[in-house]
Amino acid sequence: MPVLTLLIPGLIPLIPDAHIAPLPQLDLVLARGRRHWSHPPQLLESVVPDPGAGAGASLARAAATRSGVVERSAHWCRADPVHLQVEGDALLLLDACALPLEPAETQALIHTLNQHFRPDGLHFQATSPKAWLLGSPDPLPERSTPPLWRVGRNIDGHLPEGTGAARWRARFNEIQMLFHEHPVNQARQQRRQRPISGLWFWDLAHPGQVSLPGFDLSAHRGVQLHETLRCASAYGDAQDWNQAASQLDREVIGPALAALRGGALSQLILLGTEGRCNLAVQLQPQDLWKFWRRPRPLATLPGVPPLTHR
Repeated sequence: MPVLTLLIPGLIPLIPDAHIAPLPQLDLVLARGRRHWSHPPQLLESVVPDPGAGAGASLARAAATRSGVVERSAHWCRADPVHLQVEGDALLLLDACALPLEPAETQALIHTLNQHFRPDGLHFQATSPKAWLLGSPDPLPERSTPPLWRVGRNIDGHLPEGTGAARWRARFNEIQMLFHEHPVNQARQQRRQRPISGLWFWDLAHPGQVSLPGFDLSAHRGVQLHETLRCASAYGDAQDWNQAASQLDREVIGPALAALRGGALSQLILLGTEGRCNLAVQLQPQDLWKFWRRPRPLATLPGVPPLTHR
């Protein structure tokens, strides 16, 4: 019988405990299944097996390999479009979750970047409208912050650090000026959409295999990825998270439990990344009979860390 694996970033959300609504099916899975926790939380992209992520590869280099452009530049990083919102003397970061971006807009902005930075030997490439790459002949800073870790918060102290950081911070500012009066942003503002005010340079080493406790996703076929909780968790949006979680509970986890009860599945595996921590849950049909393990609110489970940084 098959095993169903559900990969759900934002499963343990960055919202206050009191704002997490009951989720009958998920609460049952968490109560009866075998739970494994790990910290700190991992970014989704760093746990999904990637054939381009060889030894020592980064997320950006793996993406450049998949896109067939890796030979164009010696060094690669992510350069994702963002909106920088002024709040007093702070700049708050809003990422792709808050920025509907059309392919034509991406193409226009990428074209402008490649023309402007061609003398520096830089090459910009979009792997999707919201995930961009930057190829450079110069080494990139050693330390950077994924945008999802800073969304809705001040960027101060989270720009690239290390060797060459001053150069990349200058380019960060230069791109803001380049985009300020760009026709794409003029049109967006007329439609009352947030402008694309800059790019966020970042990267992470890819571990080559998932490091959630006891799991290697490359060994699990038929993994279903459900990203509907991801943005709401990162932004701390309790209303959107609860709405998406209720739908997921009803339309995905509920039917999976029914299949497990009915003998159509031999095991249900839930994997949570991002949010407050990583979580792996294994549930087999015999576990459903453990009635003494009564469902309890998600935030009160042993192993769930408190929300400390919002």
